[in-house]
Amino acid sequence: MRIFFQSLVWAVAVLATGCVQLEQDLTLKADGSGSVRFAYAVPEAEQTLTQQAARELLKQTLALGNHTRLPQDMSDAELKKQFEGFAQQGVKLEQLATERKPGCTIRRGVISFKTLAGLARTLLTERTVALTRDARGNFQLLEQPGGGQTVASRLVTVAGEDANPLVADLFKGFRATLRVTAPGRILESNATQVEGASALWRFDGDRDARAVARLLQQPIRLSFEGRGLALTPFVQRGGAP
Repeated sequence: MRIFFQSLVWAVAVLATGCVQLEQDLTLKADGSGSVRFAYAVPEAEQTLTQQAARELLKQTLALGNHTRLPQDMSDAELKKQFEGFAQQGVKLEQLATERKPGCTIRRGVISFKTLAGLARTLLTERTVALTRDARGNFQLLEQPGGGQTVASRLVTVAGEDANPLVADLFKGFRATLRVTAPGRILESNATQVEGASALWRFDGDRDARAVARLLQQPIRLSFEGRGLALTPFVQRGGAP
């Protein structure tokens, strides 16, 4: 189950067939704690034969067994249960709600964390995450794909199979918006847009055929002012060697 939530939190978002849309907002506070607000939309359970085939392609890509259930197939209570094991790392699912609209199911939630390192250890195990401090006292945050065969790397392979007619259906309508709000003014970032202490990354499948692959491979990088911050630097190297 952990692989699914690390996907939601840091945007390895392709976990369902059809129109997948993701919004994620990570806020880091001055004491190192913070929260992640997320919302994702998936199509209703009723699917065409093509969608069902695309779903099976996805499960095979993720190397999932026949009895493995995707998050959108689970109830809110079941998903909350999955988070109970993360409490020792200071990670808690504070809110979770599911809303059903015509043709679509929307799930929203809020995850809190006591330290960014704790969030990385529980929900970002496939990703390399580093928080460092330079000689001027400013901080650099870097999050990028880990090494080895990971869920993200397998999905990148699928996203590149343009000749497969299921791929277009699998990623149809894909959009993702990622935001990181730092506890200090952002000095530099590779984000699509930066304003004050907030950095925003956008991925739109309608405008960019490689949007899914870019999302899965995109490093999240920003540097922000460190004055008055009590953050503990750390490095986590994710993925398999």
